[in-house]
Amino acid sequence: MKELYSTSFGKIDHIEEGNILICRFLGNINYDDYSAIWGKLIELTKEFKGKRFIMDQSKVGDVSFMARGKVIIKHLPAIKRVVGDNFTVALLTSSNVVSKSGMVYMVKAFKKLISSFDTESFNEETEAIKWIITK
Repeated sequence: MKELYSTSFGKIDHIEEGNILICRFLGNINYDDYSAIWGKLIELTKEFKGKRFIMDQSKVGDVSFMARGKVIIKHLPAIKRVVGDNFTVALLTSSNVVSKSGMVYMVKAFKKLISSFDTESFNEETEAIKWIITK
Protein backbone atom coordinates (compact mmCIF):
# COMPACT_ATOMS: atom_id res chain seq x y z
CA MET A 1 0.00 0.00 0.00
CA LYS A 2 1.32 3.42 -0.98
CA GLU A 3 0.22 6.69 0.58
CA LEU A 4 -0.68 9.24 -2.10
CA TYR A 5 -2.17 12.07 -0.06
CA SER A 6 -2.30 12.87 3.64
CA THR A 7 -3.78 15.67 5.73
CA SER A 8 -5.17 15.99 9.25
CA PHE A 9 -8.69 15.31 7.92
CA GLY A 10 -8.05 12.43 5.55
CA LYS A 11 -5.72 10.45 3.39
CA ILE A 12 -5.75 8.52 0.16
CA ASP A 13 -3.81 5.31 -0.33
CA HIS A 14 -3.27 3.12 -3.37
CA ILE A 15 -3.09 -0.67 -3.49
CA GLU A 16 -1.38 -1.73 -6.68
CA GLU A 17 -2.96 -5.19 -6.73
CA GLY A 18 -6.40 -4.49 -8.12
CA ASN A 19 -5.61 -0.77 -8.62
CA ILE A 20 -7.63 0.23 -5.55
CA LEU A 21 -7.86 3.76 -4.18
CA ILE A 22 -8.68 3.99 -0.46
CA CYS A 23 -10.06 7.32 0.72
CA ARG A 24 -9.95 7.67 4.51
CA PHE A 25 -11.92 10.41 6.26
CA LEU A 26 -10.53 11.39 9.68
CA GLY A 27 -12.20 13.27 12.52
CA ASN A 28 -14.44 16.29 12.16
CA ILE A 29 -14.12 17.69 8.66
CA ASN A 30 -15.19 21.18 7.66
CA TYR A 31 -16.88 22.13 4.41
CA ASP A 32 -13.74 23.16 2.51
CA ASP A 33 -11.62 20.24 3.69
CA TYR A 34 -14.31 17.70 2.81
CA SER A 35 -14.51 19.16 -0.68
CA ALA A 36 -10.71 19.17 -0.93
CA ILE A 37 -10.33 15.46 -0.22
CA TRP A 38 -12.99 14.61 -2.80
CA GLY A 39 -11.25 16.86 -5.31
CA LYS A 40 -7.95 15.10 -4.64
CA LEU A 41 -9.67 11.71 -5.04
CA ILE A 42 -10.92 12.78 -8.47
CA GLU A 43 -7.44 13.95 -9.45
CA LEU A 44 -5.90 10.63 -8.36
CA THR A 45 -8.68 8.67 -10.05
CA LYS A 46 -7.68 10.29 -13.35
CA GLU A 47 -4.00 9.62 -12.72
CA PHE A 48 -4.45 5.96 -11.75
CA LYS A 49 -7.46 5.28 -14.01
CA GLY A 50 -9.31 4.11 -10.90
CA LYS A 51 -12.39 1.91 -11.02
CA ARG A 52 -12.19 0.39 -7.51
CA PHE A 53 -12.61 2.47 -4.37
CA ILE A 54 -12.73 1.87 -0.65
CA MET A 55 -14.38 4.75 1.17
CA ASP A 56 -13.32 4.52 4.81
CA GLN A 57 -15.77 6.31 7.09
CA SER A 58 -14.76 4.33 10.18
CA LYS A 59 -12.88 7.23 11.80
CA VAL A 60 -14.90 10.18 10.53
CA GLY A 61 -16.46 12.62 12.97
CA ASP A 62 -18.88 15.36 12.04
CA VAL A 63 -19.32 16.37 8.41
CA SER A 64 -22.09 18.82 7.62
CA PHE A 65 -24.88 17.89 5.26
CA MET A 66 -24.00 21.05 3.31
CA ALA A 67 -20.51 19.62 2.71
CA ARG A 68 -22.01 16.29 1.64
CA GLY A 69 -24.44 18.17 -0.59
CA LYS A 70 -21.57 19.94 -2.33
CA VAL A 71 -20.00 16.56 -3.04
CA ILE A 72 -23.26 15.35 -4.59
CA ILE A 73 -23.67 18.48 -6.73
CA LYS A 74 -20.05 19.08 -7.73
CA HIS A 75 -17.86 16.01 -7.21
CA LEU A 76 -20.14 13.08 -8.07
CA PRO A 77 -20.77 14.37 -11.62
CA ALA A 78 -16.99 14.86 -11.98
CA ILE A 79 -16.35 11.29 -10.83
CA LYS A 80 -18.90 10.04 -13.35
CA ARG A 81 -17.10 11.91 -16.13
CA VAL A 82 -13.80 10.30 -15.10
CA VAL A 83 -14.84 6.68 -14.42
CA GLY A 84 -18.03 6.25 -16.42
CA ASP A 85 -20.75 3.93 -15.18
CA ASN A 86 -18.93 0.76 -14.22
CA PHE A 87 -16.94 0.89 -11.00
CA THR A 88 -16.91 -0.64 -7.53
CA VAL A 89 -17.11 0.92 -4.08
CA ALA A 90 -16.54 -0.79 -0.74
CA LEU A 91 -17.69 1.22 2.26
CA LEU A 92 -16.08 0.96 5.67
CA THR A 93 -18.84 2.24 7.88
CA SER A 94 -18.72 4.39 10.96
CA SER A 95 -20.35 3.45 14.24
CA ASN A 96 -21.49 7.09 14.43
CA VAL A 97 -25.16 7.08 13.38
CA VAL A 98 -25.02 10.55 11.80
CA SER A 99 -21.91 9.70 9.76
CA LYS A 100 -23.39 6.39 8.68
CA SER A 101 -26.65 8.03 7.57
CA GLY A 102 -24.67 10.69 5.69
CA MET A 103 -22.85 8.02 3.69
CA VAL A 104 -26.11 6.17 2.97
CA TYR A 105 -27.53 9.47 1.66
CA MET A 106 -24.52 9.91 -0.64
CA VAL A 107 -24.68 6.32 -1.94
CA LYS A 108 -28.36 6.81 -2.82
CA ALA A 109 -27.45 9.99 -4.71
CA PHE A 110 -24.65 8.12 -6.49
CA LYS A 111 -27.08 5.40 -7.57
CA LYS A 112 -29.43 8.00 -9.06
CA LEU A 113 -26.59 9.59 -11.02
CA ILE A 114 -24.73 6.47 -12.08
CA SER A 115 -26.66 3.56 -13.49
CA SER A 116 -24.42 0.66 -12.59
CA PHE A 117 -21.88 0.32 -9.86
CA ASP A 118 -21.29 -2.35 -7.26
CA THR A 119 -21.26 -1.35 -3.62
CA GLU A 120 -21.03 -3.25 -0.37
CA SER A 121 -20.52 -2.23 3.26
CA PHE A 122 -17.90 -3.73 5.55
CA ASN A 123 -16.64 -3.37 9.11
CA GLU A 124 -13.07 -4.51 8.35
CA GLU A 125 -10.69 -3.22 5.69
CA THR A 126 -9.26 -6.69 4.96
CA GLU A 127 -12.73 -7.98 4.08
CA ALA A 128 -13.38 -4.95 1.86
CA ILE A 129 -10.10 -5.54 0.01
CA LYS A 130 -10.84 -9.25 -0.51
CA TRP A 131 -14.28 -8.40 -1.90
CA ILE A 132 -13.24 -5.53 -4.17
CA ILE A 133 -10.33 -7.44 -5.76
CA THR A 134 -12.87 -9.98 -7.08
CA LYS A 135 -14.86 -7.26 -8.86
